[in-house]
Amino acid sequence: MPGVGDERSPWAVVAILTGLSVLACGSYDGERVRDEADAFARSYLAAVDTASSRAADFLDREFFPTDPPWGLLGAVNAELGELGSLELEAATGTTGLNRSGEMFVTLDYQAMYANGPSAVKVTLRRASSDSPWFVRGHMVSYESMAIELAEETGRFLEGYFASVAGRDFDTALSLYSESFLREHPADKWRASLAATRDTLGRPGDRTLIELDVWGSVLTGATIIDLGYSVEYERLPAIERFTVFRISRDQRAEIHHHEISTDPAEAVPANR
Repeated sequence: MPGVGDERSPWAVVAILTGLSVLACGSYDGERVRDEADAFARSYLAAVDTASSRAADFLDREFFPTDPPWGLLGAVNAELGELGSLELEAATGTTGLNRSGEMFVTLDYQAMYANGPSAVKVTLRRASSDSPWFVRGHMVSYESMAIELAEETGRFLEGYFASVAGRDFDTALSLYSESFLREHPADKWRASLAATRDTLGRPGDRTLIELDVWGSVLTGATIIDLGYSVEYERLPAIERFTVFRISRDQRAEIHHHEISTDPAEAVPANR
């Protein structure tokens, strides 16, 4: 079933971009850009760990005209504890369509905090090749909250499965985000859901086989990636969702959704 939204990561920079490339060691410029971005990100993360007033100086004011709710940093520090070590695992760069040399770099770290390990993703932007870097995004994986949030999100998705089972596709559509429905217009997605229901039958028992939980340090948003093995009437399927919530007091929304009936995908992930 089609339906993989291009806005797969709600924390990613929203812009018209081209020239996606991995900043690999084979290019001197790539190495230099990676090393500069890495040094800046480490300085920013050190500031986050010690003083939010200093961390504010690292932010991209084009994207954050006012300070984020810095109380979130306290929540992150309480959840994860003091930052110990950082290991850079990947760096990807994206250049803008304009000729100014604008660039975005996303750095993926494995971090060791006092309360355990966590994946960290920092997105940086610079306006031109000789401009300074600024922070555009900061995500952390909330592994200790994964079970709680998975259960909470599972209760939210009960509404989706119940609506599909009862062929109440309008209610199902109300659970999707505006960005998803811009990418997949409501009438077409309704028809896709109906076709899936006709092909697979009613959804039955499901088992959680994949789970990732991310939180935005700068906005308070939570992103939960879930994969289920679902026993439909006629065929088993793997169904994946990204559920996005702007804050804990805002309703959840489906931001990404795909279904596969490929038997090779039915093997539970080692997570």
